[in-house]
Amino acid sequence: MAFGRTQFRHAGRAAVALVLSLCALAPAAFAPAWAQGRVPVENIPPPLRDDLKRLQRDEPAPATLFDAQRQADRAEDVVRQFLESEGYYQAEVEGWAEAGNDNAITHGVHVTLGPLFTFASRQVDYLDMPPDEETQAALEKLLEPVAVGAPARAEVAIQVGDKLVAGLKDSGYPDARADPADALADAETQTIELAYKLQPGQRASFGAV
Repeated sequence: MAFGRTQFRHAGRAAVALVLSLCALAPAAFAPAWAQGRVPVENIPPPLRDDLKRLQRDEPAPATLFDAQRQADRAEDVVRQFLESEGYYQAEVEGWAEAGNDNAITHGVHVTLGPLFTFASRQVDYLDMPPDEETQAALEKLLEPVAVGAPARAEVAIQVGDKLVAGLKDSGYPDARADPADALADAETQTIELAYKLQPGQRASFGAV
């Protein structure tokens, strides 16, 4: 699976479904929020509710139980990806729908949040000749948002990957690019080991002007 623009690969040491496939799920990438019509979601922490609402689509009132379940399933997919993007890779998410005795249809998404994963380590691996020492030191400072112990949020990791490539280019490596990075999950410790894969290329300089 891909992890946004940097296309993170992942592997679980235990049975954890680490799905870092998220395009970061930034709220701006989705349609604007509507005031009504979202499928209700249970047990979302208050700090995450507004961002999740901006990701959910507006739904008409379901006419049948089948329609209600289909809406709940769509919402389930959004909620699961959103929680993974926030670092909750073991969250249990289930869409449901039911008809009461009066045939009134209700539906929603039930969430059991699970632990928040954090970064256990982060590093930069150079796949060809590393850049000069000054550039390496500058890139190391760019890793601060994914410091050990920080929440393993997809959007933050993606932004750091982009900044690493931009930092190389700004330092005179015009052909710099990033290969898919590795994100190794440990279900027992709820941590992720993160390794960026960079190819700086040749350093260039200005010739005669």
